[in-house]
Amino acid sequence: MFDIKERLERDKHFTVSFSCYMVELYLDKLIDLLAGDSNKNQMASTAEQLKIREDPQTGMIYVQNANQRKLDKYRDALDTFNLGLKSRKVGATGMNDHSSRSHLVFSIVIEAKNNNNGEVQSGKISFVDLAGSERASKSNPGFNLERQKESNAINLSLKYLGDVISRLSNEELPRPHIPYLNNKLTHLMKDSLGGNAKTLMFVNISPADWNSQESLNSLQFGHRVKMVQNVASRNVETEACQKLKAEVADLKRRLVGQGNQRSK
Repeated sequence: MFDIKERLERDKHFTVSFSCYMVELYLDKLIDLLAGDSNKNQMASTAEQLKIREDPQTGMIYVQNANQRKLDKYRDALDTFNLGLKSRKVGATGMNDHSSRSHLVFSIVIEAKNNNNGEVQSGKISFVDLAGSERASKSNPGFNLERQKESNAINLSLKYLGDVISRLSNEELPRPHIPYLNNKLTHLMKDSLGGNAKTLMFVNISPADWNSQESLNSLQFGHRVKMVQNVASRNVETEACQKLKAEVADLKRRLVGQGNQRSK
């Protein structure tokens, strides 16, 4: 991606920009991993401010109020990801000493402007690390209340994700309702699964016989994801459309300003 960016900008026909955000879904709450504050109260406050939104023009999902960082080179992306990873929730369970206790989403937003005609193309690539489904008898044999709450939240969100995958892969339903809004995980991943998205899933499985049922479940889930068929298309915005949006935004600002003056 960064090599392509450099090549396009060298020819001066395109201006390409990358930015990113990184969040985790922990106990059904969004947490900004790039907030840069380890204080728990501050993190809780940030979680309340984060909202999942959808761009009406492109259908792209974004997290309102999440910190976004500009990426000029590959090293910026790697350093930013490693920085966010330090704040992710992990803990010891009966199956893993360093178990991920949350779902993680690292998204890179791409914008390319054609300098010849002003046309802008936008897109996004999201790296999603899903926490694995857990059985209490294995992951929490000594019963830890905090771990049980985490397991319940993880399993419930994965159940809703399974519902969405089932609807997307069911070719017998001509225009099925896709229940993206039933859970924050599926809402957050809406533009990574449906619409014009292309999805690639890697499934981690254990070679141990003791984990054979979990491995089988994971492979079956991956197979269902593979059945989803989308038609990928470009999000393109013409220069005329950009000017119109700028005029609308300016008109809104003026109307707000007039309203404030009247209230005074």
